[in-house]
Amino acid sequence: MPRKSRHSISNSISKISHCIFRRRTLLFGLYGVSLVLVGQIMFTVLINPSIYPTNDLENIVSVRSVEGTPIQDTVVYSSVEFTDAPVNTKQRVEVDIEFLGEVNIKWICEIYLTENASLCYHDYRFLSYEQVNNLQVVLDGRSVDYYHSEYEGKEYYTISGYNLTGKNKINKLEMSFQLERTVNVSEIARIPWIFNKNYAKIIHLPMTNIPVHIGNTSDPSVLSVNANLPFQRILTGQSGWVDTFFPPQHEWEKYLKETYPEFKVYDFPKFEFPIEQECIIHGNTYTFETRFTENNIADRISLVTVPTYGIPIMLSIFLLSPFLIPLLVHSQKKQFTSQSSILRNLLLLLEIYVAFLVLPAVVLTFLESEFSFSMLSYLLEIMDPIVLVCIFAYPAIFLLVFNIHRTK
Repeated sequence: MPRKSRHSISNSISKISHCIFRRRTLLFGLYGVSLVLVGQIMFTVLINPSIYPTNDLENIVSVRSVEGTPIQDTVVYSSVEFTDAPVNTKQRVEVDIEFLGEVNIKWICEIYLTENASLCYHDYRFLSYEQVNNLQVVLDGRSVDYYHSEYEGKEYYTISGYNLTGKNKINKLEMSFQLERTVNVSEIARIPWIFNKNYAKIIHLPMTNIPVHIGNTSDPSVLSVNANLPFQRILTGQSGWVDTFFPPQHEWEKYLKETYPEFKVYDFPKFEFPIEQECIIHGNTYTFETRFTENNIADRISLVTVPTYGIPIMLSIFLLSPFLIPLLVHSQKKQFTSQSSILRNLLLLLEIYVAFLVLPAVVLTFLESEFSFSMLSYLLEIMDPIVLVCIFAYPAIFLLVFNIHRTK
C-alpha cells in the first residue's frame, strides 16, 4: 500500500477517534453535571441548609451575656423582663401570613402572681416599637389606651397603671395588629447553585415583653405561624424565637483588628440563632414552643422561607434526565438513535417530557404542594431565566447528545 494511502487512513482513524472522544466527553460531561448539581442541591436542602461564621455552634456566645460586649452599638431587645415579684406569664403569638409583605398578628398573654402579693406597673412595656396598623389592646376584656415610651435605649408600646393582685388571679392582656414588612434575603441560608439570592427570604416580627420571676422559668410561650405561602415553607432551623450571637471565645483572636492590637478591638460577625425551642409542623401551620429563662431569652422573632421540597425535587428530576431517559426508553422497549426518523425522535421526546411533567406533579401532590402554572412565576423569581430554560431543556439536550454519540 502506498505511503500516502497509509497516511490518509491513519489521519482518518485519528479524526474518527478524536471525534468519538469528544462525543464521549460531552456525553459523560452531562452525567457529571447531573451528579454534581443534584448532589449539591440535596446537600444544601436536606443535610446542611445553614451557613454560620463558626462550626462550633454549641459554644456560641450571646451578645447580652458578656459585660462590656466587644460588639459595639448593638441594641438587643429582650423577650423577658425579670422581676423580684413572684410573677409568671404564659403567652401565645398567632401569626397569619398570606404573603411576606403583610402579616397579621394576635398576641394573648396571661400574667399572674404565684404568691399572695401585689405588683404595680407605672409603665408596662409590652411590645417593641415600630409602625403597625390597627393596633388594638384589650386588658381583661376591656380596651385600654397605649402610648410610645423609651427605656434603656429601646422603644416600646406601653400601658400605664397596670396592677396585679391576688395569688393565681389571671390577668389577660391581648393585642392584635397588622404589619407591613420589608422582605430581605437571608444571609445564613445556603443557596443551591441553580437558584439566585431570592431563594431564602427573611422577615422579622416585633418582640413582645413578658414579666418572669428572677431565677424561675416562664410558662410555655407558643408561636403559631399560619403560612399560606404558595410553593414556600418555613426553614425551622433558622426561624422562631432567635437571639443575637457571635463566635465562641476561643475564636476571638482571629477577629482582632491588627490596626489597634493594644486596645483589643474586635470585628465580630454577629448572627442570629434560634434559642432553645421545639417546633411542630402540621400542614401550613408551624408551632414553636419555648420556656424563657435567664439563659434562654429571645431578641426577636424571625421567619425564614425557602422553596418547598417539591421545587428542588422537580428540578432534580430534569437534571437527572441522563440517568432516567435510558431507563424510561428501555422499559418501553423502544430504540432512540440518530438513524430513527426525525418524527419518531420528536414523538419520543414528547413522551419523555410528558413523563417528566407527570412525575414531578405526583411528587408535589405527595408533598402537599400545588402544581400549577403559577409555579413558573415563582421559579422566575428565585432563578435566573437562562438557568431555568437550560434545566427544562436538559432532557432534549441529553437526547441530542446521546443520538450524536450513537452515530457511526
